[in-house]
Amino acid sequence: MLLLLLACSGGDADPIDTQDSLAETGETEEGCPAPVPLATEPVETCPELKEGLVEVDGEKGSYILSVPEDPDQILPVLVFLPGGPADIGSATNNYFSWIAMMPGLQDYWVIVPHTSGAGSDRGQVALDSLAAFQGCFDHDSSQVHLIGHSSGGRVAYPLAVDTPAPFRSLTGLPGTFESETDEELVASLACVPVHHIAGSEDSGWVDAARDAQTRMEGLGLQSTLHVVEGMGHGPNESWDGSLLKDFFDTLD
Repeated sequence: MLLLLLACSGGDADPIDTQDSLAETGETEEGCPAPVPLATEPVETCPELKEGLVEVDGEKGSYILSVPEDPDQILPVLVFLPGGPADIGSATNNYFSWIAMMPGLQDYWVIVPHTSGAGSDRGQVALDSLAAFQGCFDHDSSQVHLIGHSSGGRVAYPLAVDTPAPFRSLTGLPGTFESETDEELVASLACVPVHHIAGSEDSGWVDAARDAQTRMEGLGLQSTLHVVEGMGHGPNESWDGSLLKDFFDTLD
């Protein structure tokens, strides 16, 4: 198993982020089961597909859906948990800031769950939104990738530990583990590669990303770190989403 620490450029890289760089980032371990769709109840009304973003209001969870260029194909799915209050406004802004420019986005479904107020269980909203989507549309259920930014990363990381079965990978932009034990990480993430992305100027978060990478390396788990030079807590001019696409491509 290859455990890598990489740096994305923009300036001179910190030496700790460039050592032992190899091309096989994200290689999955043999013997891992394929991700499985969430058990879904019948969906009475599915949203009508149209060009651009579709707003879906569900009984348990609401989400923004980015429709692929050819929705009749069986395509991968990105579940993106936005930062901030995670209402529809911040969810939309986060989508356009982080995801919309990703190369090849037209070949993915993108689900951006959002909530209507404080106190919502954002992890459950994400699962309910994914279940509702899976009850309506054909997709590649073996390629469902979970992504979280900031507070969304704080939700995505424990969500992947608590409910790893639907997910092919986990990406933090950035995210953190908090109360999860080593035993829980090993049991849940042995077959879920994790991609930590943080800006070099993102005080606190970049240290947390490095700590998570070091911890996962020590546990023998599949983990990659990219530190984007000059970037803070939000994307800068060098962010074009290619780090996401390159990571997903290694998992095909």
